[in-house]
Amino acid sequence: MNNTSRKKLFEFIILAFVILSVFLGLRNMIRQWLTDQHQRDAGTVAKVYTEKIRGNLNQLNYASLLSVFIGDTNNDITGVFSDIGSKLLAQHEEIVYLAYFNGDSMAKILPARYQDLEGKNLSEFPYSHTLAKVIKSEVIEGPETVDFCEKDVFFFINPIVNGNRFQGEIVAALEHNSVIEQLQLGLLESGMYDYELWRVDELGEKKMIIAVSDESVDFSEAVKLEFNLPANWNISIQPKDGWLSRTTETLISLGCIFGGLTVYLLICTIYILFRKEKRLKRAGYTYPDSGLLNLDGFCHYADQKRIKNKKYIRLLYIHLTNFHNLAEKLQSRQIDEYFDVIFQSINNSFQEDALTARLNEEVLLIGLFKETDQEIIEDFILQLILKKRIDGKKEFIIPRYIQVEFPDDGMTVSQLIDSAEKKYQSICVS
Repeated sequence: MNNTSRKKLFEFIILAFVILSVFLGLRNMIRQWLTDQHQRDAGTVAKVYTEKIRGNLNQLNYASLLSVFIGDTNNDITGVFSDIGSKLLAQHEEIVYLAYFNGDSMAKILPARYQDLEGKNLSEFPYSHTLAKVIKSEVIEGPETVDFCEKDVFFFINPIVNGNRFQGEIVAALEHNSVIEQLQLGLLESGMYDYELWRVDELGEKKMIIAVSDESVDFSEAVKLEFNLPANWNISIQPKDGWLSRTTETLISLGCIFGGLTVYLLICTIYILFRKEKRLKRAGYTYPDSGLLNLDGFCHYADQKRIKNKKYIRLLYIHLTNFHNLAEKLQSRQIDEYFDVIFQSINNSFQEDALTARLNEEVLLIGLFKETDQEIIEDFILQLILKKRIDGKKEFIIPRYIQVEFPDDGMTVSQLIDSAEKKYQSICVS
């Protein structure tokens, strides 16, 4: 593989890497933007839904309702509790039991089949009962398993407080499934969201799942919102298809591939136009028959190299003596063969960046931009000698040359060429 092929392969690899980087960067940027948008939307849904949960739980808070009626009586709390509680039990089948604690002792429980529990201490019931006493505020807790009725329930507990003194509490235990149904979590599923309603136990050690749409779903990347009842409840939601559906992922990838191909084609088009312009420019700087640079072309490209490499420029001004006379007697094929020899000799003798120009029919100009041994130059000049026998007479092309260097003989290529011509003319005159 030559240097040109290696350069093209390297350019292709760089271009492919750039296109791949553009593709991946654009795809990740779009994916992140859409994910952020969907997460913000989900956060809004979660916020709205937590308010809905609060509202639904308030409607189910029969303990709070009982506390309102009890608050209106000063004496017969147990009687009022029994009357209102019996009506609530008759009207709402989701109520498993209602209980009234006078201080730390259970004074009354409905329905009557649980009356054996009357007289038991507050500490013999789940911690949520004691929590309401401690914080002197409403507590909603669950699901809890109640042994004596063998059911999972939610507790709605309202403490009875006089000033800052705890006097007892009202407890409403509601059947677990009925509460979940009243929370209308199915609306989230109809909105194409998976959900997980959960809380941490009283000791803060264990995550307790209250309700979940699909137990197989990983909610580690879901949007989470925390709310207090007063225990910390949490709801985690995420779209059923994930933050980005397969269809969206496919469309993003296809769009980015199209974008990448568009960039690639644009770069290729610019490159082709650049190469075309470069070829046209090169064509204007060369002779079409030999492919050698003309004077303008040589000055243009040599000056570019001079600017790029200021340390070394050597010009060989070569006069092919008797070329004109001999060319008139030779066939065009023989002339082409002679220039083929010149080209091959230049390639074999000098570096790849050497420039060759034809100033006129008999004058060649070679620009060298790296240190070159004089012996190599002498060998090259000898290869330009052409001997032909024409009509029984020997004819020769004898090369004569002048060397000039930057900066001793000129600061620009044009100045170097002028110096070379003057030196050659002075030799011819002498």
